[in-house]
Amino acid sequence: MAKSVISSGDMAHKIFPQVTEPPRVRGAWQRLLMRWRHRPSQEAGVRPLVSRGQFCLLLLLTLIGIFEVGVIVASTGGLPNVYINLYYPLLAVASFSSPLPVSVALALLAGMVPSHQGFLNAHLLGEEPASILRPLSFIAMSSSISLMSSALRHELRQITALAKRLTEEVAAKEKAQRALKDSQDQLRLLLDHVQDMVLLIDRTGQIQEVNPAVEQLMGYSRQELLKRHISTVLEPAVWREIVNHEGRNGPEGAKVGPMDVQIVAAEGRRHIIEVTAVPAHQQGQIQSWIITAHDVTPQRQAEEMRTKTWLRLLATQEEERKRVGYDFHDGPMQLIASALSLMQSYMHRSGRKSPLLERAFNLLSQALEEARDIITHLIPKELAEKEFPKAIASLLAEVEKRHNIGTELEVGEGRWEMSPLVGAHLFRIVQEAINNAVKHSQTPRIKVRLWQDEEKMWVSVQDWGIGLVESPQNGTLGLKCMRDRAKILKGEMEIISSPGMGAEVRFNIPLAALTQNQELSSLSPEVSP
Repeated sequence: MAKSVISSGDMAHKIFPQVTEPPRVRGAWQRLLMRWRHRPSQEAGVRPLVSRGQFCLLLLLTLIGIFEVGVIVASTGGLPNVYINLYYPLLAVASFSSPLPVSVALALLAGMVPSHQGFLNAHLLGEEPASILRPLSFIAMSSSISLMSSALRHELRQITALAKRLTEEVAAKEKAQRALKDSQDQLRLLLDHVQDMVLLIDRTGQIQEVNPAVEQLMGYSRQELLKRHISTVLEPAVWREIVNHEGRNGPEGAKVGPMDVQIVAAEGRRHIIEVTAVPAHQQGQIQSWIITAHDVTPQRQAEEMRTKTWLRLLATQEEERKRVGYDFHDGPMQLIASALSLMQSYMHRSGRKSPLLERAFNLLSQALEEARDIITHLIPKELAEKEFPKAIASLLAEVEKRHNIGTELEVGEGRWEMSPLVGAHLFRIVQEAINNAVKHSQTPRIKVRLWQDEEKMWVSVQDWGIGLVESPQNGTLGLKCMRDRAKILKGEMEIISSPGMGAEVRFNIPLAALTQNQELSSLSPEVSP
């Protein structure tokens, strides 16, 4: 089989599609200019006004400059004054680097100096009224330069601030890109070397990406797996569970699993894998699912072997209980019953009352009664008759009679038929829970409830004693045996208890396990009583 080279970076990009590459630094000033031309709408109304004002100022400056130069040339025959030649460049520099009020003040002051025949030569106005035009034009031109320089300075500040922000954004995006690349490299290394299977599927169930572990376990190449539906690779139950889970939890979703599913590899090999599906969100919606799985075939085979071994042990135990019960019934109990019959016949024929004989007779009668109770514990006849609730009722009646403890049995609706071995397991769990309550809880009352829902059968044993604390003195071994029996029947058990408030032992098993007689019986040894 030809192996393909998976690009885990592609998988990372598919998992995180919202990550985009930052712009390159090259051409930053071009983008700066474009961004300045496409500033937000609140600046759009100001920009044309500034441009029109600049144009008007430039036009006015040109006209005034022509007039000023003409006046100077006509009056002096040239430009002899060095100060006049340098004034405008110096004023432009001063205006560009100074606030607007300072620039205007400089322009007004320059219009009054004598070298420019300004307002200080007011005595000339009487002789030459037209001479006022020169200082006025000088002031107007100087003020225009000041306003123009101030507008350009403001524009440059905005461009500088925008360039700074752009530089910071570019640096931040470059940093994010480097962090993303590092994360992708780490993810690529992880996906390439992790032993767990990783599959990326979209919301329709199509496989978008897989890691090398999937190819190695399933025996298919990456190209063969891509675009296939997940139900053709894993059991259809996995996809149904994902769809149902999303329907129950809405767009937020939550992880699905872990669950055991069986897959068939390319060579026909069967594997049991533990699958977990986690949703990948984008903008609050589930866009894809990331499925992780690992091969648990050896563990499940070991657990199955352990379960079968334990079942054989329990089956042997039940058969041994039957053997002991039958032997006890046919042996000691028959002898005790015969002795009682002989003593009763002798006492009746002799007509004499002997305290010793009466005491012996009472002790033998008590022994016979206790022997019957032992046999009832070993071989509940109700279980043989497939009447589980009646077996529990008999057990409670015996507890009430022997220990003077109030009992109550509550049986819900349902069908209680079950295989003998399953019934024996359930009976032993209830029996152990009742024995723990009698021995350790100091309870005045015990209640047993039996009920069923659509999928499970439930059993509850509740007392109102001092509470149950798991310790060697309180039968931890017995509790472990109870849990093991429930687990064998694919059920669960929990203990609800608090000091001084009593305890409740509650367990459940699937309804399908009640009738698995063939599977359990096949594990039972062939032992005849």
